[in-house]
Amino acid sequence: MGGHQRPPAVVVAIIDGLPVDLLASELPNLPFLRERTPFAGEAVSCFPSTTGPAYFPFLEQLAALASGAIACVAGFAAARSWPPLAAIAICAVAVGVSVAVRPRFLGRLAQRLLAARGIEIPALLRGRSLALVIAVNALGWLATGAGAWTLVHALSERETPGLGWLIGAYAFAWLLGFLVPLLPGGLGLRDGTLVVLLTSHFGTGVATALALGLRLANTVGELVAIGFVELVYRIWRRFRPRLPELWLEQEAA
Repeated sequence: MGGHQRPPAVVVAIIDGLPVDLLASELPNLPFLRERTPFAGEAVSCFPSTTGPAYFPFLEQLAALASGAIACVAGFAAARSWPPLAAIAICAVAVGVSVAVRPRFLGRLAQRLLAARGIEIPALLRGRSLALVIAVNALGWLATGAGAWTLVHALSERETPGLGWLIGAYAFAWLLGFLVPLLPGGLGLRDGTLVVLLTSHFGTGVATALALGLRLANTVGELVAIGFVELVYRIWRRFRPRLPELWLEQEAA
């Protein structure tokens, strides 16, 4: 395909809608992100080698951060609890940066400044597309919260906190682990934060067991999700060359 084209918003949403935790840094390295995507028929590798390792992963991580912060604040608000001040600050910064990188705001200026340093970004993601990515990822926290609530309810005999509170607590612990470098998947920090938050409802011992159970379930879920994406991509690559022939056969019939 000639030239560089912006990836469709739905493609970015599908990519970023995948779990981004322990293996978040590995998602841009999956084969279907480097080649043509089976979901939209357009090249995702629209960013050259000088921008692919920087621009697209930056947007993916920014969208994950913004959606996690929004989910945290919204979850505590739904539970009529005051979210941690750190969560409010993270949410404000993430949303502010998401607005600032729009092409019509500071995106074009950043593009020119980076070009002057030899880093070319031929196509900027539109603000509405980034907003769609954040919205899709934020909705994914409903499923994450439902899974966490189900596990907590199954493993504990005590009264389970509301879904909103669990989403807020889990998202806040995830945010801290996400922001701290050198800790894969926030290992240790995220779990410790979750233990502290759950202790008020279950006590230290039960809270520790629940945090470890959530970590295990989350890791297994990410492995399954990534394996599923790889499987779909390989099946698509195997049958894609035959699709034009099948279409011609159907038209002839």
